[in-house]
Amino acid sequence: MNQNLQDCLEIAKLLAEQISKNPSVQKVALFGSVAKYHLKLSEKKKNYKDIDIAIWLNSMDELPLLRRTRALTCAQYSKTHNIGFADHELDIFIMEANSEKFLGFLCYFNKCPKYSGKFLKDDCSAKGCGDSPFLKQYLHFSLDPKALDKEKIIILYDQSK
Repeated sequence: MNQNLQDCLEIAKLLAEQISKNPSVQKVALFGSVAKYHLKLSEKKKNYKDIDIAIWLNSMDELPLLRRTRALTCAQYSKTHNIGFADHELDIFIMEANSEKFLGFLCYFNKCPKYSGKFLKDDCSAKGCGDSPFLKQYLHFSLDPKALDKEKIIILYDQSK
């Protein structure tokens, strides 16, 4: 992906609109480089390689449905705007409801765990990956606690409002 700011904002809003229909979704926020530039926290205008979205959930049971919603939203946007957005270019950070605790990423594979023939995919071998189906873990990754500071994010959906 090498998208402009407007396309990134539009697909983030469309995804938030679609996933907010799920009752387990408490809040959705855009953060990272797209949010920073939009909020004028960065003067570095560029084409963006990915979009970072945090989702606060009440239940992990809906991860398979959220994974599918992300894939369908990307396909829909790509078709109607004649540009390519792949689902793995939307990094979905799963957060515990009513807290700032990072739980993992929404996986982009269609099965959990994912095998290539009879071998487990390398992506699925990180400790804790798939403990909740479609909750992906990366080796040696930790979310910077300041990444989701209120002044650095754009709230796209908030169930409490």
